[in-house]
Amino acid sequence: MHGKPIPQQRHRHRLSGGTWDPCSTHKRNFLRMSKQHCPVSSPLIVPLIVDLCFVFQRPKSHFTKSGKLTKRAPLHHVQTPDTDNLAKYVLDSLSKTYYHDDKQVVALNVTKCWGASGATHVRIRGASSSAFSSPNWSD
Repeated sequence: MHGKPIPQQRHRHRLSGGTWDPCSTHKRNFLRMSKQHCPVSSPLIVPLIVDLCFVFQRPKSHFTKSGKLTKRAPLHHVQTPDTDNLAKYVLDSLSKTYYHDDKQVVALNVTKCWGASGATHVRIRGASSSAFSSPNWSD
């Protein structure tokens, strides 16, 4: 999806009780654009591997007058928003349409980087035995 990546914001509490999601409108728009870009007939029901890449447009301060990157321009996007909030926004947005629940995600690969323009790239695939193996953390 083209456009600046959006992170999940904390839910807000009402004085009268209950909570609301300040990102709900953005999530509906993200889902609508996702369905236009990649139509889906029914939610997946298998374990999933999800790859997410969030591309942020570099600010003008990262460039010289000739258009080259300055020496001070960071190579990596090590600033807010955090990768976990970006991922949660996408997983929540696509839940119930592309898969039943984000608990189906057994592997999540998240990358943040700089680019010419903002974008969010999503790849969802089934976690077959050949595509996924659990690391041995007992060593």
